Amino acid sequence: QARRDIPDLLDQVEEGRLAGLKAWLNEKIHARGRRVSAAELVAEVSGNPLKADYFMDYLETKFGALYQI
Repeated sequence: QARRDIPDLLDQVEEGRLAGLKAWLNEKIHARGRRVSAAELVAEVSGNPLKADYFMDYLETKFGALYQI
């Protein structure tokens, strides 16, 4: 969700500029503390329930070519 909210996030991180990500995390994640469960927090921040599909897409992108899967 951070990449959606901050379109040039990856460029910022590559350049070592982490202030945008830190501000996003403070506003969307850290401010909520332990007041809600992880599943509730994901739904609030992203507008979608926590699903394994997103993690599987990440893994396939990261390891798919390496392991030819």
